Amino acid sequence: MQEGLAGRAAAAAAAAADGALSGQRLLTNYKLLLLLIKQMEHAVPGQKPAELDDPANVQLRAKRAVARVADEIGVPSEIVVSSLEEIADAYLDIGLKGNPTNARYQQQLSDLEKVSAEVAAWGEAEIDPHQAGSALLIARSAFLTFNCGRIILEDLLASLTDLRALLCQWTDSAESNRSEASKLAWLLDGWSVILGIWKSAERFGTSSAIREMAVLVPTMPLEVSNWIGGQEEQITELQGRRSKFVSRLEDWRTGRALELIERNELIVRNFV
Repeated sequence: MQEGLAGRAAAAAAAAADGALSGQRLLTNYKLLLLLIKQMEHAVPGQKPAELDDPANVQLRAKRAVARVADEIGVPSEIVVSSLEEIADAYLDIGLKGNPTNARYQQQLSDLEKVSAEVAAWGEAEIDPHQAGSALLIARSAFLTFNCGRIILEDLLASLTDLRALLCQWTDSAESNRSEASKLAWLLDGWSVILGIWKSAERFGTSSAIREMAVLVPTMPLEVSNWIGGQEEQITELQGRRSKFVSRLEDWRTGRALELIERNELIVRNFV
């Protein structure tokens, strides 16, 4: 019964998101095509930027750009088009520089930075040492995740500055490039719910929200330090801090199933 409540909320949210996801995919693909045109075209005096040109002209310019890439990397144009679509799918939640598509992971990184500061400020004013410690765990974990995510995002966006090279790599080893693009998703896994809890904290109580968030803070493996070239000491310290606090908070969580279901349904509908 309880699972059914949460399931219906998730199903409703998923149905509402289908149209938005389709539009996001088309927008990302279109923005990548505009970027490809910009990178592959020779400068022509008086020619409009592709984003300001007529749709028919943009289509012609895109075909020329695709054909030029295909010729330079030695594959059919159809392979370039399909690879560009695959890159658009891989970058759907990552987005592009400046976030013109309002990509989810760039927004989550921004939210992590903000929540880290807000939770840290709340913890500094808290008298209860356990609550203050939980807030410190959340704030430090959120900020470390933000910092690591920012580095990974910068590397991924840098790949888009030379789409010809990325397309060449993609046609040669698509799976390896998908794996690289998935690192940000892997790093941010679990944080959308935590961010949603904080956004709904006033409704359900900040103290309860802090305890619940601390339980849900993901453990960051040391492997992340290899991806970004550092932060090993900070990751190890937070792993120990998480073990210290979470075992105490698990008992508090028991017996609050109905309240948590109501809260989680709100999060699914509005934040995830």
